[in-house]
Amino acid sequence: MSKLIKDSNGNQSRFIKIGDTGRAIVSDPGGASHGPLPAGVTLVKLVSDQPCYVLIGELPLIPTVNDFFLPAGVVEYVGAKEGDSIDSLGVSGNPSGFLFVTAAA
Repeated sequence: MSKLIKDSNGNQSRFIKIGDTGRAIVSDPGGASHGPLPAGVTLVKLVSDQPCYVLIGELPLIPTVNDFFLPAGVVEYVGAKEGDSIDSLGVSGNPSGFLFVTAAA
């Protein structure tokens, strides 16, 4: 069975079904977590207004400089699952900002 969404005519579509956007604080030391993600989520869209390191998984999360680096203003789509949370660590010397998280299915 295909996991593609269907358009208003019932035809399969390659477009991603986008959900609500939330935000988490980006700071050094670490900011606030976003999550847990709702049922049906398989993908998240991430964009931050400050460079940061991102960690996705089950709580408790403690992101470090060894985790996924997300430059400011860059949009990334990352696989995730129901119950995952997302946390970020700001780059030292940069002001605090926000990591915007949009769940998709």
